Amino acid sequence: MSYESSQRIGWQEPFHARAHAAREYLRRRWYVPVAGGASVAIPATLFFVVYSYSLDEPINLRATGLVVVMGVVVAALLTMNLFLPRAIRLKKSSIFISRPRGLEWISYAKLRRCDVTSGPYPMFRGFGEGSQALFEIFWDPRVDTEHLRTLLSTKGVELGTAPTQEAVPAQMRPA
Repeated sequence: MSYESSQRIGWQEPFHARAHAAREYLRRRWYVPVAGGASVAIPATLFFVVYSYSLDEPINLRATGLVVVMGVVVAALLTMNLFLPRAIRLKKSSIFISRPRGLEWISYAKLRRCDVTSGPYPMFRGFGEGSQALFEIFWDPRVDTEHLRTLLSTKGVELGTAPTQEAVPAQMRPA
């Protein structure tokens, strides 16, 4: 989804770029969803074992299997947020960014410059004072760069290009 008019531009991140970034993040930090799933499965399994032992009954394998499946579901839900694409709308007075955990409004007064990186998964980034990144979102190649440059120049923001960057946004990079 991308659209352009004289005063507005918007697009949604390409899914393949977001999926690539999520896979890279999970490749580096696989223990986050695994720990989340294990935090459900291990205590519940221990509970079933202690409960069965206290009643002198055999361990209920169905309930234990269900708890393990619930742990896998928790791990999957923890990773789903990484795969959901973000959207951006550059409107008359501010920039609207939608993320899975909420919405963000950035006024053009806070924005000093923007750039578009090159590479297989280009990103559109906005910077505030100094080199503080206010937002990063994957670039949709269907958006006209010149139209974006014109819209940003009317708001006093310059648009430049940046060298090729890793395809993982800053908020997903390990510290």
